[in-house]
Amino acid sequence: MSPISKYYDPSSLGDEQKAKISELRARVNADVEKSPALQAWLTDITILRYLRARSWDLNRAEEMLRATLVWRESVKPEEIRWETIEGEAKTGKLFNMELQDREGRHVLVMRPANENTSSHEGQIKNLIYMMETTCFQADEDESVQITILQDFVGYSLRNAPPMKTTRETLGILQNHYPERLKVSLMHAAPSMFSMLWRGISPFIDPVTYKKIVFLEKGAKGQEAMGKHFDMDRLESAFGGKGPAAFSLEEFAARMRKIDARRCTAGSQ
Repeated sequence: MSPISKYYDPSSLGDEQKAKISELRARVNADVEKSPALQAWLTDITILRYLRARSWDLNRAEEMLRATLVWRESVKPEEIRWETIEGEAKTGKLFNMELQDREGRHVLVMRPANENTSSHEGQIKNLIYMMETTCFQADEDESVQITILQDFVGYSLRNAPPMKTTRETLGILQNHYPERLKVSLMHAAPSMFSMLWRGISPFIDPVTYKKIVFLEKGAKGQEAMGKHFDMDRLESAFGGKGPAAFSLEEFAARMRKIDARRCTAGSQ
């Protein structure tokens, strides 16, 4: 078992923590048992993530978890498939790389300069799909947490998402995917991004805020990037020596394979 999965291994927890996992499951069981999708989703590690996100406070963790159960019942993220979001995803504005970081975590890349629609609903559905597939992969190999790599090359006010979309994106990531983020690396953020940052930073959870790292330009930024990635394999757009990380044809094929595994996992 990897060091990452060991951190989340219930067998490494104390008796009081294990009891809280059981108690939280019991509290929401009536809401979950009516939905096979929620039953499949609510693993012990999922419950553990919500407890960790609320510092092991049972009542606060329950409140957070119940909100996600309502959200998942409404949105049904487990049903979103590649064909649903292909139009949004075709430019590579949001995708998970085949390359993992140095600690074996899956990486979700965000490239706002590649924005190709003005559909708030479409963009949010694309976000949810990419989070579901990336987190599914993280659960498959027990890495659990993910890395987000935000690439601001080409970013401008023209392709910046509306504040409504930005805030909903932040809310979804913080409220419905707690303890998934290990680090968010901000690459090549321009000075104009500071305006958006001032607008959204008050809404960022303090724990999440500490996980956001703005990489400096030049050698220091490349050195910091190298602590997270094998630079011989990371694509050149990030200062590495590898090929471009996104090819629509290859990415679509990979997502369809993940969708097939998600379907199989959901039917068990």
